[in-house]
Amino acid sequence: MSCKARLLLGITGSVAVYKVCELIRLFRKEDIEIIPVMTPDSKRFISPLLIESLAQNRVYSDMFDESGGAFYHIMLSRGVNLILIAPATANTIAKIASGMADNLLTSAVLASEAPVLIAPAMNVKMFENRITQQNIDRLSGLKRFSFIMPESGELACGDVGAGRLADIQDIFDASMPYLLDNKLLSGKKVLVSAGPTREFMDPVRFLSNPSSGKMGYELARVARWLGAEVTLVTGPVSIKPPYGVRVINVVSAEEMKTAILNAKGRYDLLVMNAAVSDWRFDKRHTQKIKRNGSSLSLLFRENPDIISLASKSRKFGFIVGFAAETENLNDNAADKMKRKNIDAIVVNDISRGDIGFGQDYNEGRILFRDKTVVNIEKSGKRDMALRLFSEIAKRQKWVKT
Repeated sequence: MSCKARLLLGITGSVAVYKVCELIRLFRKEDIEIIPVMTPDSKRFISPLLIESLAQNRVYSDMFDESGGAFYHIMLSRGVNLILIAPATANTIAKIASGMADNLLTSAVLASEAPVLIAPAMNVKMFENRITQQNIDRLSGLKRFSFIMPESGELACGDVGAGRLADIQDIFDASMPYLLDNKLLSGKKVLVSAGPTREFMDPVRFLSNPSSGKMGYELARVARWLGAEVTLVTGPVSIKPPYGVRVINVVSAEEMKTAILNAKGRYDLLVMNAAVSDWRFDKRHTQKIKRNGSSLSLLFRENPDIISLASKSRKFGFIVGFAAETENLNDNAADKMKRKNIDAIVVNDISRGDIGFGQDYNEGRILFRDKTVVNIEKSGKRDMALRLFSEIAKRQKWVKT
């Protein structure tokens, strides 16, 4: 997925500045134009040449060029979608809170009306100092400013506590809603299910499937980027949830059913991407079953059909299912959509090794209740999520076509 947006990236003199290289890579991958503005102290920690090479754009640091012909604080602050300051030192936060404009970055903030997202990074004592907290509170009270707070852990100086720069993926996710012009899901409540479920036979063995949760997590991530309030109900996976998404962790199909059907309020959209086990063991043994040289017979029971129950609940305005098939893709998916009384279904061919379970790419077709079929060519799962939401928003008339 790519978007044409302009980001002014403010880089200040924190030891965490090396992490900004990965942040730049994530933004460039989405085709976002980055305007790097470095404070003088930040250039002591990292080379402007490196930042320039990664951002594929000139680094700015001085208020005026050598000829004196450009007012950079005015020029750079115009037409940007977001000013992101990462890492942000206590000094820079204090200057902005006080309305100071003594370098190019603070001047650009003062000269712009663009939203400002600040990711602090500093020693724990500096972060917890009442003055720093008052400066953060002062800026947070203004509509333009928001913060993604630092994490706790061991700091570069050896101290332990809050002050470590927030996770780079979280900073990226927190920034993206500002950088996407089309808020397809603005004001909508969306519930996404993701990952596998596990049905335990005994304390160490379970029935499951190869779902990694990648598709569901990208659906939740992109829905938030597009302006939705997102709840993610997820089975056991090994990936980090998207920033800003409410997460409910479950293990079994029964737990997932409870989480979805007991969700408070009414949702505009349910995207049932989880690979829910159709079966569970008739009996769950409390002790580990030992081998004894003979065969083992097991009985199974059907798990609840969560998406059918969700349809009957009338809690969801529009319901999308997913079908992982190996043959007769359209027929099997259309039959599933009809039986479960849902509005649309996404079907993909899991017999292929390059898409689907555990892969970074997917390909499929969206079948709608009105028998419309939309083909999605092989693409990243993030792109597929955007395409799905675009098609739904268009049919639901959530946005102008």
